[in-house]
Amino acid sequence: METKRPSKRKRRRSAPADMRPEYRFDYRKSRPNRFAELMKDSTFTVVQRPSHKGEL
Repeated sequence: METKRPSKRKRRRSAPADMRPEYRFDYRKSRPNRFAELMKDSTFTVVQRPSHKGEL
């Protein structure tokens, strides 16, 4: 019979003191993107040639 080891709790990293409050995100409160299904067929990619950078 094997004995179970006690699980180690992961230590949460605290945000750096110089990080702005708007960049502190609590991922425990996140939800799936409700628009992902709508965007699936309507996405596109823009490829910009190096000779035309900055002209958009």
